Amino acid sequence: MTIRERVESDMKAAIKSGNETEKNALRNVRAEILKLEKSGKKEEIDDARMIEILSRLTKQRKDSIEQFERGHRPDLVATEKAEMATLSRYLPEPVSDAQIDETIAETIQETGASSPRDMGKVMGAVVGKLKATGKPFDAGKVSARVKVKLGV
Repeated sequence: MTIRERVESDMKAAIKSGNETEKNALRNVRAEILKLEKSGKKEEIDDARMIEILSRLTKQRKDSIEQFERGHRPDLVATEKAEMATLSRYLPEPVSDAQIDETIAETIQETGASSPRDMGKVMGAVVGKLKATGKPFDAGKVSARVKVKLGV
C-alpha cells in the first residue's frame, strides 16, 4: 500500500471514528495532493513526492509550535503537536546525524572543498546525496554542519 493510499484510508477511518485532530491533519495532506494535481503539471504523486509533502507539513507544524509557545497558547501547541505526530507516522526514519556528518565529510573530500567559498558546491552535492536516500532531513541542520566543517 502506498503512502497516499494509507493516508486516504486512515482519513476515512478518522472521519468515521470522530478523531478531529487526525482528520484535520490528514485533510491537510489531501488538500496538498489536490493542489498539486490541479496545478496543471502532469506530475505523479508517488511515495517520494508524498514524503516531501509530509515533511513540509511537519515542518510547518514545528514552526507553528514555536510561535504558539512564544505567544503562550498551550491549547494550540497541543493541537499542533498532535497533528505533527499524526503526519510523522507516514514518514520514514529521518537521516541520522551520523549519516549527515559522513555524507558531508565524503563530499568535502570528493569536491576538494577547503574554504567557506565552497559552501554552495558542498551543499548542493550533500543535499542531492541525502535526497537520494529517500529519507527526510533538515536542510538547516545540514547547512549548519557544513558551515562548521568549512570553518564559516
